[in-house]
Formats: sequence, C-alpha cells, structure tokens
Amino acid sequence: MTEDDNERRRAEIEMLCMRALGAAMPDRLVEYLGVGRRSAERWLSGALSWPEPIVDRLREQADHADAFFEDLAALTRKHKSLGMHENLMRMRLRDFAKELSDAPPEKEPPRRKIDDL
Repeated sequence: MTEDDNERRRAEIEMLCMRALGAAMPDRLVEYLGVGRRSAERWLSGALSWPEPIVDRLREQADHADAFFEDLAALTRKHKSLGMHENLMRMRLRDFAKELSDAPPEKEPPRRKIDDL
C-alpha cells in the first residue's frame, strides 16, 4: 500500500468514526468498542493499522447511526413545528438517555487463546 492509499484509508476510517460515534476520539472508541485507550490513540494517529473486524463493526454501525440521527432530526423538527421548545426537547432527550443501558457492548472473543500457544 502506498502512502496515499494509507492516507485515504485513514480518512475513510475517520469518517466511519464520525458517522458511527459522532467523533473520531479515543474516548468514544474505548467506550463503544471496549478497546484500550492506547490502541485507540495509535489507530487514530496512524501509528497502528486498524484491525479489519473493528473497521467492519464501525462500517456496520455507521449505517445504523445515520438512520438513527435522521429519525431524531425528523422527530425534533416535527415537535418543534408543533410548538415544543428546544430546551424542553433537550431536557427530555437527556431524561430518555438515562433509560438506555450504560453497559458497553460485548467484546469479541480473543482470536487465540494462550493455551493454544
């Protein structure tokens, strides 16, 4: 892979992070993927290659996140047009967020077990 190819791939993955997680930030990767902060920082900086299963997971979730965001935007437009104040929407969205689980998604099993070595 050429340096230009690597840069394009990094830009593509950064865009997937933006779409799926709302930002290409180590904290978001750590929270959603359950990976180590150092790995997340190294992936984002380009010092370490992104594992393909991670990229696949981001790609899959980006489509869901796009649809979710579009649904939320339509819902807020609807209620705003009906006269609901934005501050009240924001407050109620925060209340609703508390109903969602704080548990991180399950981690994928390790590829190799120590016993197998």
